[in-house]
Amino acid sequence: MRASFKVHLVLALTLCGLAVLIVAATFLPGAPLVPDPVSVTLFALVFPVFGTALIRCTLADRAIGLPGPQGHRFLEILRETPRPLQIASGVILVGALLSFVLGVGMLKGQPSSDGSSYHANNHGTHIGLTLDEYHQHVKAQERMFASGCAHFYMGSAIFVLAASRSRERASRGVPPYGSAVQLPLRPSPTGNVRWTRADQPRKPHRAPRP
Repeated sequence: MRASFKVHLVLALTLCGLAVLIVAATFLPGAPLVPDPVSVTLFALVFPVFGTALIRCTLADRAIGLPGPQGHRFLEILRETPRPLQIASGVILVGALLSFVLGVGMLKGQPSSDGSSYHANNHGTHIGLTLDEYHQHVKAQERMFASGCAHFYMGSAIFVLAASRSRERASRGVPPYGSAVQLPLRPSPTGNVRWTRADQPRKPHRAPRP
């Protein structure tokens, strides 16, 4: 694996771990422990980390869920993902969905405070909150954002691994989508190696039985 892929992979997994720790911290009693700048920075980093992972997949000829004849490649990426990452990704996805559903059901609005009182802003309607309710609202928001970030960071790690595997197989002259048969490479007009459906081995035709 190239050094840039390793750095990208370690960064995505590290940020994913940080997001999981933030989610766990929201279940502790008392006031929120995570400062707002940390949560905002974690959310902002999702866009460059996840977007770059998708670009890597595209450059490595890993079409991510595109409609049409190449749409099956997204399933190939998931099928080749190491089992621990598959399990972790599934757990994080379920946790993100639960955090979102439970958070939406609990929140009365956007929590805010003026220093002496606490309330939730629901489309211009201010609903009074106690200090404990205010803390619960803030932590529910943090939980929703952090769990969603963890899901995207784990997806970034999976896509980086897929892009790295695709490049390694192309350099060895091996079809990148599950076949171990070595076939001649078909260069594209731009000079990059690309595999098409015509390059994949086909099953022999069987004559109908009499």
